[in-house]
Amino acid sequence: MCGVAGVLAGPRAEPAGLDELKRMIAMIGHRGPDGYGFYRDGRIGLAHARLSIVGLAGGFQPIHNEERTLWITFNGEIFNHVELRRDLEARGHRFYTRTDTEVIVHAFEEYGPAAWAKLNGQFAIGLWDAVKRELWLVRDRLGILPLFYARGGDHLAFASEAKALFGGGRIEPRFDAARLAQVFTHWSVAPQGSVFAGVQSVPPATAIRIDADLRLHEARYWEPDMAGDPALSRITLDETGWRRSCSTPSACGCAPTCRWASTSAAGWTAR
Repeated sequence: MCGVAGVLAGPRAEPAGLDELKRMIAMIGHRGPDGYGFYRDGRIGLAHARLSIVGLAGGFQPIHNEERTLWITFNGEIFNHVELRRDLEARGHRFYTRTDTEVIVHAFEEYGPAAWAKLNGQFAIGLWDAVKRELWLVRDRLGILPLFYARGGDHLAFASEAKALFGGGRIEPRFDAARLAQVFTHWSVAPQGSVFAGVQSVPPATAIRIDADLRLHEARYWEPDMAGDPALSRITLDETGWRRSCSTPSACGCAPTCRWASTSAAGWTAR
């Protein structure tokens, strides 16, 4: 679990300063005890609190592509990053880390928005395209990892937790009475909402592109297919756990990131 945060300033807004980004990410510092990282370029400010899992050395974020035109702050894990990396290297991409985070950057560089559907994992992504001056906010298929955003004046802020939005000082913390009532009635709020006024949640399986004028363009990149796949009937539950867990280096030593996968890995190792 890592923490992400950032601010995109519109044409008439003051860009996020380093102190502002530090206050935002400090609000969710418990999500990433291994260090903070920042990136600023005049319009965008990105922050990251890291919990090291994949690519332990040299994997501090934000991470960039070869030309430093794409920058990412990322929370989560990409289970098929080994396969994606192999394909991207064959296509000429050069990597400077062993992280799954950098795989996302190069996948977007190669495939554009079609990259999101290629990611198998749980993730919350903030990706800045410095050439097009666009920010992408992307959430995994089932919405496992949180990603909130809010617009205030001529800027947009995003973060893993709503309280980080308030830490920067641009977004005022106010309860939304109707949404708060939803929590007490249904134990949850609407999929795109939060209990705070003006604070939205990126829906599952959705990518939001914010252009230079802070217009939001939202699109789903995946829909569940309830039809059965005959090929999957030949894969056992244990084998599925083994395949997924071994994409993380520590997992092949039977210490993966979830209890279910560790049981599967131990069973296959014993065989």
